[in-house]
Amino acid sequence: MNSIGTMLSVRNVYRLVVLIPAVILGCTSSGLPNGSQCVADSDCNSGLCAQKQCLDLDVDTDEDGLPNGKEAKWGLNPLSPDSDGDGREDISEWADNLEIPADSDGDGKADALESVIDDADLDCLVDQYDVDDTQATDDMVLLVNTHCKQMGVCLGEATTLSCDLGVPTCVYGHPGYEASENTCDGLDNDCDGQVDESLTWTHPESGANAALGEACSGIGRCGLGTVECSDDGTVTCSTNANGSESQAMEEKCDGFDDDCDGLADEDLRLGGPDGPALGWLCEGIGSCHIGVVECGSEDGSVLCSTAPGGSDYVEIVEMCNGLDDNCDGQVDEGFFFAQDTKLLPAGAPCGLGICQGGVVQCAQNQLELECNSNAKPSAEVCNGLDDNCDGNVVNGLSPAASN
Repeated sequence: MNSIGTMLSVRNVYRLVVLIPAVILGCTSSGLPNGSQCVADSDCNSGLCAQKQCLDLDVDTDEDGLPNGKEAKWGLNPLSPDSDGDGREDISEWADNLEIPADSDGDGKADALESVIDDADLDCLVDQYDVDDTQATDDMVLLVNTHCKQMGVCLGEATTLSCDLGVPTCVYGHPGYEASENTCDGLDNDCDGQVDESLTWTHPESGANAALGEACSGIGRCGLGTVECSDDGTVTCSTNANGSESQAMEEKCDGFDDDCDGLADEDLRLGGPDGPALGWLCEGIGSCHIGVVECGSEDGSVLCSTAPGGSDYVEIVEMCNGLDDNCDGQVDEGFFFAQDTKLLPAGAPCGLGICQGGVVQCAQNQLELECNSNAKPSAEVCNGLDDNCDGNVVNGLSPAASN
């Protein structure tokens, strides 16, 4: 082979060596590498073009826990951790099985693409839980279960819901329902899963607070007990008047709160419900002057201070004068007039013999009683009468005189 032929052979071999790599590279790099700018998925080696950028299918570019390929497969945005912009990351709206997305309303659209905020048809069902985002629902059970409380007294069918331009309002028709727990009755009235929570009893005098089941000191003279629910739905100490172990007593005039209502000696009046109250002026009994209503010394009754036992009482000996000198409510008590075997009080009929028809009255000396007709007696004569008014006829006369 001449030199020209040799040169041609070498040149052909060089061309072959140069062309083989070019052909190989042309076969394996038909698309753009990851990170390159792109227009369509077909532009990229990975087959994924998102926002004009080629992405690796196995990489989690937006760091939401889902690889780019999986997000692209189900229509999610691999460059945003929250594809539907509802504040929840895509991974939190994914099914437990990461191979398939969650679809709460069963409409074939992944939860990660349906907002938990937006309500397109204003039917009070957000898009993620609304099978048809273009048609308002009238499924009351679904609406109630979605928005309303379903615990405590709210269990059952008494709850309804009204929807006004996408704004839901639960209407609780359950007996005992309370927006916040107020009634102490062993029930979950506010439907939050707790019973009588945060209810305490406050002592009206000391201001001390105690929760249900804790020790407490009752009001007034009611002693130590336990905080409990009363029959009227309030919180109380068990020893109070409305407690299960009440130590309340009838109110006495003693300066204490005997009936455990927070007041001492209330409603006590002299002489009945219409009489003067404690501290008011009172009319003295009998000859006693005006005083002030006050507590009795021992029995817990009320009295006028000028009455016997009162702080202003001045003891006076009872005289027989038609007056209540010692202010005990009685007139001339302790005085009696002796006639025969009887003791007659003032005002009783009296007189024997010709003295009959008299009335017992006070003597002029005010120290005794007398019969006002006994001024009539005369010397006994034999006439069949009791002339000397001693109860005997012809007493003291001799038989001869009698004859």
